[in-house]
Amino acid sequence: MRLPDRLSRLHALTKADNVGLGLLVLGLLLEGPGLLNGIKLVLIWLFVLAASATGAHLIAKRALRGDGEDDR
Repeated sequence: MRLPDRLSRLHALTKADNVGLGLLVLGLLLEGPGLLNGIKLVLIWLFVLAASATGAHLIAKRALRGDGEDDR
């Protein structure tokens, strides 16, 4: 399936990244040895969510502004 524009592809990429990491963390929580490790995993997931959202926002902002070098 080909998505029509950059923003749609970026949205699909960040959703797959966040959901995939969330499922991985969920699986590790079930196998983890203790509560402290579970809290660390959830915090790492939240930090990655924030970083992913920030990165996607910056990429989309630059794409909408049109000053990228990939305009051909």
